[in-house]
Amino acid sequence: MTAFNLLMLAGIIACLGVTGRLVLENEKRLRDVYRRLPRLENRLKRAEFEGNETDEKRALLENTVTGGTFTVEFIHRAISTTTFDVINRLSSNERVRTGSEQARALHDDAAGGVYRSIRVANKQIHSLADIIIQQKRKRKTTK
Repeated sequence: MTAFNLLMLAGIIACLGVTGRLVLENEKRLRDVYRRLPRLENRLKRAEFEGNETDEKRALLENTVTGGTFTVEFIHRAISTTTFDVINRLSSNERVRTGSEQARALHDDAAGGVYRSIRVANKQIHSLADIIIQQKRKRKTTK
């Protein structure tokens, strides 16, 4: 063997040694990654679950207000209709009936406006809640 061949062999052995050491270090890092992976997956799943739970709570609240408003409006209309019908039936005076019809129209317009306002406010509040939730999620993902 020539000196050049011995030098090449020494270089190859040195490269193999360095490569072997790098392989061992990478295996150690890979074991660390695999050990940490379940914790990271749990954090991601928990964050996703909390996000879904927040969305469901927001939707439930919106539907509760919408349904509650509809129910109250329905009962309110039933009571007011009954009241104005009784006044009209029991009243023998045409002037009282006319006044009752005018009061009924005014009442129905006012009540309808109130319930429409509640529905609009409910939608706006939940639109705002959606925006706030999205901004909060963006901040969490950028951290």
